[in-house]
Amino acid sequence: MNDGSPRLDDDGDLIVVAVDEPVESHRARAFSSNAWEHTMQAVMWMGLGVNSMRRFSGWALAIATTVFAFVGYIFQQVIADFIKQQPQEAANSALKFLHAALKFLHDLSEQTWFLVTASFLVGFAAGFLVKWLLQKLDGSRAKQREALADERVALGTKMVKLGDDLDDLRSPIQQAGPEIRSCFATAKRLGLWVPDQRVFAMHPDRATLLVEDYLRQVGTLLKDGNFSSAKQYAKANSKHLFDEAYAEFNLSSTQALSF
Repeated sequence: MNDGSPRLDDDGDLIVVAVDEPVESHRARAFSSNAWEHTMQAVMWMGLGVNSMRRFSGWALAIATTVFAFVGYIFQQVIADFIKQQPQEAANSALKFLHAALKFLHDLSEQTWFLVTASFLVGFAAGFLVKWLLQKLDGSRAKQREALADERVALGTKMVKLGDDLDDLRSPIQQAGPEIRSCFATAKRLGLWVPDQRVFAMHPDRATLLVEDYLRQVGTLLKDGNFSSAKQYAKANSKHLFDEAYAEFNLSSTQALSF
């Protein structure tokens, strides 16, 4: 094998000598090249869609495939090192069998067709695993969204009923105060605008009209599943009406206490 050092011919001219690259480096490069090629093909296939989850799954597949390929390459080198260190004439029969099995696997891994097939199977297995994990994650998110939607509908139903019940009370703001505060606190937690504690400091009749309108309008939208419209109505219409009432009764923002 050439060592790569310069030499002179008979006429004294310099000869550049090419260095033979070890066969193992060729095989290692071939394995890495095949694995990366299949990885990038998977990324392109998975990235064709516009869905962000599909793009994420494509990159996750690429990373998983690369990791599996890298681990496989390291395992191949470990097997080769073990075969060199353990002679075939080992006394232990179990060690002999292990040596023969590992040598068979090592020789098989040096075949080009096996590298291509292994790369494809590794990519397929990684893709299946990533898809399964993403489905689990998406299923969990779907359940959370469903639970949140149910909570909003339940709140809307409660608000509409409370708004209707205010008509039957002699002093609605005082008598239904705890239920009103509870509805407002829940609505705020769900991301809706709600009036603050100043509503209980204004004239009871005016407060009753404002609270009743808020409960019925926002509650009906929530009950029908129109969360965006409910949020918009509360932030625009209801807030404007309550701000006008606060100014009319000289209730400054310094007196505002949130729920």
